[in-house]
Amino acid sequence: MRSATDLAEIQCEKGQGLSCKTSQEQGLFAAVQLGDLQTVKAVLSFLLEHSMQPDLLNRNKQTPLMLAAMHGKISCVTKLIEAGAYILMFDSVNGRTCLHHAAYHGHSDCVEVILSAARSSQVAASWYATV
Repeated sequence: MRSATDLAEIQCEKGQGLSCKTSQEQGLFAAVQLGDLQTVKAVLSFLLEHSMQPDLLNRNKQTPLMLAAMHGKISCVTKLIEAGAYILMFDSVNGRTCLHHAAYHGHSDCVEVILSAARSSQVAASWYATV
């Protein structure tokens, strides 16, 4: 069985939507799609240690959080939110957030986690400030 990093390298070589900047970034995109929590934790640790945000973008302007929500990888969604992933970011292809992706693909557990995070964060303040 291939690791998330192996899959990322293959996807990058084939031009399958990865930013392909560093192996850590490639690994994160592949890991969230596979639900490989161990790799997600390792890459997030690396990014945070180097003062980088977890909101990397693939060529579709989707973040790892969007991909995790799209694929229903609840543990990855939770870990990314804990690491500070921005839940209000929109992709440029469909104009969807991670919440849209989770709902569209029928992942109610991911929807619940995202909404819970929204209620208990700066997101709630920004949503209610515009009402």
